[in-house]
Parts: sequence; C-alpha cells; structure tokens
Amino acid sequence: MMPPNEPSSFVTYGPIAISVLALIVSGLSFWISRLNYQRAVLAERPVASATIRPIAQAGWYRVDLKVENRSPVSQRWTEVEFRRPRGTGAIAERDAYVKKADVNMANALMNPLPQDQVKRTLRIDTLMKQHGGQANMLLGHIKAAEGDTHVRSFVVFVPPSRRSKTLSMRVNLSSVEAVERETVIDIKRTLPQAASTATA
Repeated sequence: MMPPNEPSSFVTYGPIAISVLALIVSGLSFWISRLNYQRAVLAERPVASATIRPIAQAGWYRVDLKVENRSPVSQRWTEVEFRRPRGTGAIAERDAYVKKADVNMANALMNPLPQDQVKRTLRIDTLMKQHGGQANMLLGHIKAAEGDTHVRSFVVFVPPSRRSKTLSMRVNLSSVEAVERETVIDIKRTLPQAASTATA
C-alpha cells in the first residue's frame, strides 16, 4: 500500500503526459490541415498538355497545346516558350499556310516552311474564364471569349542535328485579380521519331 504522503505517479506525470498528447494531436491537426490545403491548391492549379505530330518537312512538327483553367479566378495565357532542344522555334499555325483566294479551297501548307521566322517565345494574350466558365458566343459558333479551356496550335522547328529527342516547352499564365499571380507550367514531350524510348 502506498504511503499516504507520497504523490501518485499520475499526479506527478499526468499533466506532462496530457501536454505531450495535446501537442501531438495539435501537430497532427496542423499537418492534416496543411496537406488538405496543398491538395486544394494543386486541384485549382491550371494544367496544360501537348500533342505532337510530325510534318512532312524535316525538323518540323505540329504542336497542339491545351490549357485548362481549374482555378476560381480568370487566367490570362500570356506566352509560350519552346526551350529545348537549343535552336527550337515556332510560328503560329495560321502563319504556316498560304491563304487561297478562293474561300472554298483549303489553305496550303508553306513548302518550305519559313525557318527564318520561327521564335523561341510567342505571345498568346488569351483570356480564360474561371473554372466552369463557358465561352461567350457571338453569331452562332464564333467565340467572343474563351471558356475555362483553350487550345492553340503551333508549327515548331527542331534542328535535326540536335541529339535531344525531347521537346521542352513552358506555358506562362497570369491570374486576373487585384494582385496578379503568375503560374508557370513546364511540359516535356518525346518527339515522335523517338517514341519507342518515351517514358511516362
């Protein structure tokens, strides 16, 4: 039997154990809250994807870039950079075709394509609505403004002498709000002729 004047172990260590337990619970709560916040931020981050197809001219490819705004504010797609391989450049798809005088005839792809006109960085300046926003329609099927998704096509030249078989691109966005926030999305895709060595 414990002597009457000796304090119990709980009286001695109980407050310390409770404090430690409360600290652990508080830490776990903070970690879970932070994890949920990071997941929410990532879920609202704009995303971009690319599709690459070769053109029947050496070193040339058609690249379709798709940007989806998943954030609750509008985004402005400001520019796109074609970063690697060195010497890579692009022109807008519309500038790669010779316009026909007859509107009923399809425009013809330039041959050869204007290698001296390619640029490493192209200005886009397209406004995309917040996530879930629909494109404004004007005169039936003509878009007056984009919805939350926009696709832009480019004709890209990659110097055939370069050993790298990976096309590296960067999409730059800016949020439309009082304090603008920039978003940078890097995209890397294996060029079609090296598809057998592509990795996910």
